[in-house]
Amino acid sequence: MTATILSSSGEQRGQRSAFTLIEVLVVITIIAILAALLMASMGSMANTRNRTTGMNNMRQVGIAFLGYGNEHNQVIPGRVVDGDASSPKWPAVLAGYASGTYNHNTDYLKDVRTYIAPGYTDVDLNQPNLTQYLVSNSENHTSWVMNGYNDVGAKTVPVEIRLTAFTAATNTILLGIHKRALLHFYMDMDDGDHKNALELAAYETGSNYLFADGSVRFITQTEYGKPSPTGTGIYGDWLWLADKSNPLPP
Repeated sequence: MTATILSSSGEQRGQRSAFTLIEVLVVITIIAILAALLMASMGSMANTRNRTTGMNNMRQVGIAFLGYGNEHNQVIPGRVVDGDASSPKWPAVLAGYASGTYNHNTDYLKDVRTYIAPGYTDVDLNQPNLTQYLVSNSENHTSWVMNGYNDVGAKTVPVEIRLTAFTAATNTILLGIHKRALLHFYMDMDDGDHKNALELAAYETGSNYLFADGSVRFITQTEYGKPSPTGTGIYGDWLWLADKSNPLPP
C-alpha cells in the first residue's frame, strides 16, 4: 500500500490546480492584442513598401518624360484630345507605342509595369495583354494622371509645352495618382480637376507625386491642402495650374 505524501499544510504534493476562467480570458486577451499589433505592423510595413515601390516606378516615368524632352527640343508629350482613341496619349508615347505598334527607337520607358502604383490598383500584372492594356489610347489604365498645366488653349486642340517653360519645376506636379474610377489621361479634361481626379491618400495619409524636375515626393493629404504661404501656387505650394485662368508663366 502506497502512502500519500502530504505537505506541511496537509495538501497533496504534485497536485496542480486548473486555470481559472479569468486566467484563460486574460491569456486569450493578451494573444488577441499581440495578434492585432502584429497585423497592424505588417500592414504598415506593406504600405511603406508599396509607397516606396510606387515612388521608384513614378521616378522611372519621370526619367522617360525627361528623356523624351531631351530628344524633342525640350518638348514633352502634350495634351491631346482625351476621348479620341486615335490620338496617342502619353502612356503610349513614352512606351514606344505612339503609332499603335511597338517601336524600340521611341521607347523611353523600359517597363510598362512602372505605370502602376503598387497597393493601389486592381490591374492584374500577370495578364498576358498587360502592355496593350496599359498603353491604351482610349482609356487611361495606368495609376497616374497627367497635370493640366498645358490646358492653355481649347480642350479639343493638342497642346505641347517645353521643359524650359517651367519656372518652378521643383514645385510643379507632372503626375499624380488618380482615383480608381477615373479613366482620363489628363487631370483637367472636362470634369477632371484636382478636386475630383486626384487620390490624395493612396497610401494611408498621402500620395506620391512626380514633379517637373524629375523628382518624386510623398505629400500628405493635409500638407497638399494647405494654403500657399508663398503665394506661388493656386492649390497650396504645388503648381497644378489646372485652370486656363492660371497658365504657366511665359
